[in-house]
Amino acid sequence: MRKKKLDSETEKKILDAAVNVFHKKGIHGARMQEIADEAQVSKSMLHYYFVDKDKLFNKVFELTMKNIFPKVNSILVSDLPLFQKIAVFMNTYTDILFEQHHSTGFIISEMAMNTDKVLKMTVSAAGFDMTKFRLQIDGEYKKGNIKKMDVRILFLNMISLCVFPFIAMPIQLQRFKISQEEYFQLLEKRKSVITQMVIDSIKKEELVTV
Repeated sequence: MRKKKLDSETEKKILDAAVNVFHKKGIHGARMQEIADEAQVSKSMLHYYFVDKDKLFNKVFELTMKNIFPKVNSILVSDLPLFQKIAVFMNTYTDILFEQHHSTGFIISEMAMNTDKVLKMTVSAAGFDMTKFRLQIDGEYKKGNIKKMDVRILFLNMISLCVFPFIAMPIQLQRFKISQEEYFQLLEKRKSVITQMVIDSIKKEELVTV
């Protein structure tokens, strides 16, 4: 029993260290010795738990994706009214990105390497279930509550408005000459603005009576 607990704690230490190193340096820049040093274990102990860097990277990538996408996907498949669902989705996604802002650059940079493995892992882990959302959009359009809208365009707008500021954060910090804390305060204020922007873009214009 004691050994099982020790093993579990050691694996967690290794994974926490691997997340830090991979998020900063990617799969090509990371070194197993560096991960072992950060986890405060021997390199042989590291290889005991994870045979090679690819297997450790796969686990880190899987954990990274699971920390982001299931939470927001649960909102898409919920029974929330459409406008409320958009607001909750965008606010929640932005809040997750605040907590996981290192993950955003990590995912994008690894995808940019354009390896089949990373792309397949991304598609599998980020598999948003759009079925209910699509039906909801169609239903609201038929009721006359929203404009005709391609759900793919709406979804891209929602995602990109949340993600882009985190991808571009290093540039914007220099441009605005502010700290990361000040930048996050700015993005917090922006949450309600971008949510209303998306809702207004699909809301049916009311008829003007003369």
